[in-house]
Amino acid sequence: NANNYPLSKQVDSDYTMYWKIDGNTFHLGIEASVSGATGWVGFGISEAGGMPGADIVYYETSKPTDITDAHALAYSAPVIDDCNDWTFVSGGVEAGKLFFEATRPLSTGDGQDWELLDDSATRNGHQIIAAWGDTEAIGYHGPTKRKADAVHFFKEPSDPLDAVKAIEGIQFADILHDDFDIPDDAITTYEYWCIDMAEKMGLSGDTAVHILAIEPVIDADTAAHVHHFTVDGYAGTESSETEFYSAGESYRQLGSQCRRTQSGDGAKLYAWTPGNQALVFPAGTGLRMLGGSFRSFMIDTHYDNPELLSGLKDSSGIRVWFTTTLQAQDIGVMQIGDPKVALTDFADGAFLTLPAGKSKYSFSCTRLTQGFAEGVDQVTVFASMLHMHEYGQRQELRIKDANGRLKRRDQVQVYDFRQNGMID
Repeated sequence: NANNYPLSKQVDSDYTMYWKIDGNTFHLGIEASVSGATGWVGFGISEAGGMPGADIVYYETSKPTDITDAHALAYSAPVIDDCNDWTFVSGGVEAGKLFFEATRPLSTGDGQDWELLDDSATRNGHQIIAAWGDTEAIGYHGPTKRKADAVHFFKEPSDPLDAVKAIEGIQFADILHDDFDIPDDAITTYEYWCIDMAEKMGLSGDTAVHILAIEPVIDADTAAHVHHFTVDGYAGTESSETEFYSAGESYRQLGSQCRRTQSGDGAKLYAWTPGNQALVFPAGTGLRMLGGSFRSFMIDTHYDNPELLSGLKDSSGIRVWFTTTLQAQDIGVMQIGDPKVALTDFADGAFLTLPAGKSKYSFSCTRLTQGFAEGVDQVTVFASMLHMHEYGQRQELRIKDANGRLKRRDQVQVYDFRQNGMID
């Protein structure tokens, strides 16, 4: 009964979740469309947004009065937990809808479960995954019956992008692939796209703007084949003495060349993986573009076509929300650690390779503000993205003040290369 739940979210046109929190108890209801009288449906809480490390509960019509508590170690079938911390309430199939209701404590004390923490003050809430199927026992969901999303369990679902859209004078620019032909002779394809943002925004390069949000726009027809994409910003102009990434073997030129400044590569500004939401900057802040700041974007899209299907045309990309009214604070992006996985901090500038087996390394930046403009001696970190290419398993970021006191700790206990969400 949906009326029993004050909060709900449609994760997919065929999948809706309902929930409420009563004291220390989490009440969950799931409804999914099935084609007959049998089926299964699963729900998971994921640290990174994918299956590895996810805390999963699922219901099968083959066991009509049971609920299964499980977890995932990889992109494979869930592993049943040693202890079942879910209590079955109801389940079944009615009028083409498979449903179940169950409860569990917010904190189970079980090392195979994630604790449900108060997420009301965070931007993204909890990462969740969903899957369903028509067979009476759980099986492979395929590319069309799985979803990843984010939800706030402790407050009414809302979209922070709505506040940006309501700002007077707000504008947007779409940077979308124009029916890009996903190759049918390769399982994995990386497509690089360079964009002159002055041209896209319809402004001169001298007009400074603030980007207030970056919104993913995913083509529904090819969503199952868009693995992820990243957005880098470049600051050069055509008249400056810069190196160029030009059209050719590695980069396709659309609009103009991506400009790399003489000081090095561009800055990583945004990354999308399935389930990631729009990146909305805190009120009163913006990412400065043009007017001597970033001039060009490079979008690097990773496509998957494991079945080598033909005729796939993609128009995914981003929508950039911006204003010519500059905000009070500038957003900065800082990349620290070992971005090239070269261990240069441990070899006097030389490149090393990771040894076989498990290893652990720590990198330190003694003064966080040293890469910012002159006179800037204080910064506020509002989000981080922990990334380790395909090599890492666990990562932790610690930020301390000038007196060595710990101010912030971000961590990912089960790293997943396929999913790289922002940490509030």
